[in-house]
Amino acid sequence: MIEPYLHKPEASCVLGGKSVWVPTLFDWDGRPVRAVNHYFRHLAYTRQLRPNTLLTFATPIQMFWKHLYRTRPSSKSPPMDWRYLTNEIARVWRNTLQDSLSRTGGNRKSRTIIEYRNALFGFLYWAHREGYLMVPMDDPTAPELAAPGTLSIHEVGINHTPEQMLPVPTEQEIEETLAQISANSRPREVTRNQIMFRWASEAGLRNSELRGLLARSLPARAQIADWRRTEVTPTMQVEGKGSKRRTIEPPLTLLEDTYSYLDDLEDVADPRWLANKKVLFPNEVGGVLSRTYVSRLFAGFFHMGGFDLHLHRARAYYVYRLIAAKVQDLASNGRLDELHVATILRFAADRVGHSNVKTLRYYVQLSLLRLRDGPTASLDERAPLLD
Repeated sequence: MIEPYLHKPEASCVLGGKSVWVPTLFDWDGRPVRAVNHYFRHLAYTRQLRPNTLLTFATPIQMFWKHLYRTRPSSKSPPMDWRYLTNEIARVWRNTLQDSLSRTGGNRKSRTIIEYRNALFGFLYWAHREGYLMVPMDDPTAPELAAPGTLSIHEVGINHTPEQMLPVPTEQEIEETLAQISANSRPREVTRNQIMFRWASEAGLRNSELRGLLARSLPARAQIADWRRTEVTPTMQVEGKGSKRRTIEPPLTLLEDTYSYLDDLEDVADPRWLANKKVLFPNEVGGVLSRTYVSRLFAGFFHMGGFDLHLHRARAYYVYRLIAAKVQDLASNGRLDELHVATILRFAADRVGHSNVKTLRYYVQLSLLRLRDGPTASLDERAPLLD
């Protein structure tokens, strides 16, 4: 027997008239795993996933197959039949992952484990629908209806201690990073990178939301001019996490500067972008920037300024300022009690597309601390400041 391995072809193939790239998983006997490879073809053909994206699904499944191989009773015993998987075995795999990631010291270990678990169970739910799985699975939308012992993603939770919140950049750090963007971007990308960063720090957009922002998503120029004249707060909708639409309030200056950037872009952009003018922040050939490229780009600018931060911290700066303004207003009027704080949290969660209200409470505590100790104070410990 050999350890399961994932074959990554050098070229695409034609499937149903479409050119697709499909990896192949081989088991301990060197044979293709029929169900898994059928799933990979389904992802490549139906969802038209690119190689790097498809590998984010394939790699956790490969790791699970390796886990079955490594945890067999003896070197001569065959691994268990995955079609009879139980919650207990899935939890053992999860714990093994967690131990492995803990040794690396990565601060994204919990998020990584959740992504790996979701990738595995995405395959299992599909395999259940296709008739490959020999055990019952729950309905992920109604887990409370599942019978005891039913295989369920909700039974394979993540065991971890809460991670410390990463620091929120100060206004000075944001300004210094913008200066680094101006000084170190390639000439034709200076304005694009500045505007992208401002949409994160001034409107709270995530990496995925920035890359998916379309030129036609912007409010009309006439509407912006009307907001300027009537002093009304601008609003627009973006497609957020999980394809959910949410309303944001970008500053008028940001909208106006974005249109100026678009006007300049039309003079230098690739013809393929000019043909449809869809992506607000295109790459060199008019397409969508990759998530990794955007992350590394802005992490580099932060590093040049001497800050160990990344793009999501620019969004955190926006979240902090949004909540701090509400906290300061209530504090000045003597109405900062738990009921009003709960109202702030609900408002902020809706505005920034955030599902974890407990995490947002951190920004309330930080706002109170900076009201008391100054704008550069930081929360090293999450001791409650609000009774």
